[in-house]
Amino acid sequence: MCKKRRCSTEGIRFLDEDANPTPAGPSPAPKAPRKKRREWPVGTLSFLAVVGIGSLIRSGAFQGEIEARSVIEDRVGVDDAPRIEVETFEGPVRVGRGASGEVSYQVETSARGIDDEEARRALGLIRPVIEADRGAVRIRVDHANAPRGWSGRAEVRLEVPADAQVRVVTRNGRVRIEEIHGSVAAKTGNGRIEVEDASGPIVLETSNGSIDCEADDAIVSAETSNGSISFRGSLAPGSSRLTTSNGSVNLQLPEHGRFRINADSRNGRVVSDFPLDRGDVEASTILASSEGGATEPRILVRTRNGAIRIEED
Repeated sequence: MCKKRRCSTEGIRFLDEDANPTPAGPSPAPKAPRKKRREWPVGTLSFLAVVGIGSLIRSGAFQGEIEARSVIEDRVGVDDAPRIEVETFEGPVRVGRGASGEVSYQVETSARGIDDEEARRALGLIRPVIEADRGAVRIRVDHANAPRGWSGRAEVRLEVPADAQVRVVTRNGRVRIEEIHGSVAAKTGNGRIEVEDASGPIVLETSNGSIDCEADDAIVSAETSNGSISFRGSLAPGSSRLTTSNGSVNLQLPEHGRFRINADSRNGRVVSDFPLDRGDVEASTILASSEGGATEPRILVRTRNGAIRIEED
């Protein structure tokens, strides 16, 4: 049975237009965080631990260009169920399970130029800002006044407690989240979203990319415009929904679970291993059921172009 705290979707609303976060983009230089928000473990000497600023390498992918890189990394102490927020403009984000009571992070930024000076100048347009206290760690990577043709990116990696409340927004980039059992919200404009070994409320949204989610005792809302959706695991009581405009949907649910599914494909087959209340495997609209009642999980599945497969796990 799902605990109340784990199944609440408060604070992770991505599919509500009024609550949609805005991806990072050009903006004025951010203000430095206030000192009262900086509660670091004993022994930490600086707010931002910077390693390898402006290191230069030859980029094989772009003949004749120089790539400049900078790495910011540190670890901080946190309380139970901390809020983890990441907002960036370009590049992958990965969040995994780490030690209890601690968050470690690494932000690697990079940019290219035709020579050392131009590469360093391009790198200087990227502005990572990290704020942390005992209750939350917030990472924002922005860029300002980038000229036409500028190319920069940031790769963000974190290890956080398993009970963390994770929220990730990126304009372009893959998002991967592993072993988080507090809550998960991830949004990317262009990129694949992967969630593995999660539980609790999960909200996932991408415009161009597939969604792959493995979770137990979860309430899931997953939406993509162009891409497939895959879910494996078990669902908690409440309403879950998986919707795509162009792509297939595949669900693997417990053989002896209790739930109700409403599945519809405008242009594609709907096939279910579970008994059907109406229609057959050739139908485009079905209601599949495992004798779930009003208090059991309810799943809405929709695709315009693609097949829907509901399997016994």
